[in-house]
Order: sequence, then structure tokens, then C-alpha cells
Amino acid sequence: CCRIGVRIAANANTQGLLDAISVIETACARTWNGTAWSTGKTPSRNLAAWVLEILTNSHHRPSQYNDSEIDLESFGAWYEYCEQQGFYADGVITKGEKKKSIIDKLLSNGNAALVYNRFTGKMEVAIDNGRNYSVALFNSENIISISTQKQFKRKTDGRKIKYVNAAADYDIDTVKFMRDGGEYDPATDTLEEITPEYITEYGHAFKLAWRSMAEETAQPLTVTVKAGHESAYYPLFSRVELQHKSLKKSNAHGIIKALVWYGGLLKEIHLDGTVTFPQDAACGLIVNCVSDSGRGILPIKVSGTGKTNKLYVES
Repeated sequence: CCRIGVRIAANANTQGLLDAISVIETACARTWNGTAWSTGKTPSRNLAAWVLEILTNSHHRPSQYNDSEIDLESFGAWYEYCEQQGFYADGVITKGEKKKSIIDKLLSNGNAALVYNRFTGKMEVAIDNGRNYSVALFNSENIISISTQKQFKRKTDGRKIKYVNAAADYDIDTVKFMRDGGEYDPATDTLEEITPEYITEYGHAFKLAWRSMAEETAQPLTVTVKAGHESAYYPLFSRVELQHKSLKKSNAHGIIKALVWYGGLLKEIHLDGTVTFPQDAACGLIVNCVSDSGRGILPIKVSGTGKTNKLYVES
């Protein structure tokens, strides 16, 4: 928190001068050293450091959180992620604004969200950094209800980012990022304008634009699934597999009736219904496995001929 007092003679020559004063300040917060958060505060631009500072700062005690209420290691993991990606926060707040609004903007700029872990009773950070593995399979056996919604709107050709550019002496700058990597043609191209707060570096704006365009491409429709209580065990931003007859993304789905083993290895899988094998493509199964020790999903490469309920295990 920085308080500045300015004394100016009030006359015609100084009219409007208060709005033209620039102040450069350095913000201090706790930092992460790889294993723990520092006790003292030093200059920092890291998003994780500033969300933690806003949550734990004592300037407004009714909304202050204690360290014991926060999963500090998850904040540390986000701190390292922000350093790796070059995600930083620069800005000045001169008017009253709710903490939640500021925190939400910082989280959005760093691909993250705050969640309450009901098992630990602490607040933690979940990072949407693209999982390369799936934690669950939703199919007709465990889906209570499913609905799909498709938006019939034109996909924009690029993004127009308007931000405060630190490299241009903190002046307002506008950059355009086209989906095809080409130049913007106002006669044919459409742009979506984004005005992010607290972003002052071109690289950060670049990643924000491309992530926004990637989400637009990857989400042609929204699928809402109502599942059982086990869904509470899947962390936010987890990747799950979805297999349902309402989705025309796979050949078929079914229930395993029998397994055939040879020499301790799984060789054949028999289904309760038939599936059709294409002639020009390889196929695989995603099996929902459950045991006394846990549960998970298992991908298996299989082969078959034509329309059959007998699958031969290749992997």
C-alpha cells in the first residue's frame, strides 16, 4: 500500500495537473524459494505472490486469511508455473475494488483458479496447464444425465489485445494476433478485442490471445454431465474421457461380458453388443477399471474384423 501526498498551488496554470502526474512504485510481497514462502517481503511481480499477498494482507482484517487456512504448496507450484511461463502482474489500483474482482483477474491471467479442498479444509490453487492424462471415464454406466449445447456463431479470425506496454514506457499499445499467422485484412477478417488488466508484456499478451483462440477452436460444443458423488474426487481442470451414444465421436460403446487370458496376458475382450471396425484405421478401447485399492482408466489397442463383439488385444 503506497500513500502519496502532493502539494500544488491552485491556479489556472496548474489546472488538471493532478491527473497528469506519473508515479512509479515497486510492490513488495512474499516470494517462493522452491520449498517455502519467505517471511519477509521483497519486490515481486509474480501472480501467485500477489494473490497470496491480497489474501493474507492485514490492511482489511475481516477478509484476511491466515497461512493455516491456505495450501501454501499449491501457491508455490503456481509461483513456479508463472515464472516458467513469464506471467507477471503490473498495475496500480487507485479506487476501491473488491478483493475477489482483483484476484479473479490475476487468476485468469495465470490460467488458474482458487478452490476449497474439502478434504484438507484449505484453499488451494488449481492450474489449468493441460493434463496429458485422464483421471476418469464417464459412460452410460456412471452418467446420471447428459446434455449438449452448440453455439452457432462465427469463429473470429484473430484477437486484438489492448494493454499497457512496459516496453513502450507504460503507454497504451494495441497488437493483433491472427489465427493463420498472416496480416489482418479489415475487408475479410473479424477480431475479438480483449483488454486485459495488469498485463504489461508482449509475451504474456501473446499467450493470452492464443489460448483464447485455442479454446474457441477446441470447444465447438459444451457437454454438461451429471454424475455421481465420485465426481467430487476429480480435481478442477482434470481431463476426463467421455463415452456416450449421444456423441458421434467414436464407433460404439458397450459393457465387457468376458475376458480371455493366455499365459497370464489378456488376449480377448468380449462385449455385450457389437462394434464395427473400419478397414483403414487402428482402434482402441478405454476401459473403466475398478478394484478394492482404487479406480482408473486403461487404454488398450485392439483389432477386429467387420461387425463383431470379439476384440483381440494388440497392446
